[in-house]
Amino acid sequence: AVRYPTQFLSAGADLLIFVILLGLERWSARRSLPLFPGALFLIYLLLYAAKRFAIEFLRADTVLRLDGALTLTHLFYVILFLLALVVFMYRAHAVGAAQTTAA
Repeated sequence: AVRYPTQFLSAGADLLIFVILLGLERWSARRSLPLFPGALFLIYLLLYAAKRFAIEFLRADTVLRLDGALTLTHLFYVILFLLALVVFMYRAHAVGAAQTTAA
């Protein structure tokens, strides 16, 4: 089996996530489009879950296989991604609705 340096891939992906979040925060501040409280954290959860889901395919030490190539860790990160997405969409909708009624 081919082995990949998943620690280095994970560190590089974490750096990319940091750059994306920093850029998003600075972009929203420049555009005077403030993000709702917790938005960056939810975006981090989305990106982190996607990163871990992808890197899990490259790991050689996974033991708990569910079906085919998927592991229990894949299932966990799919659930995390979906929960973060639902909360993000709910919060974005709630903030948007509050701003329209206030205007």
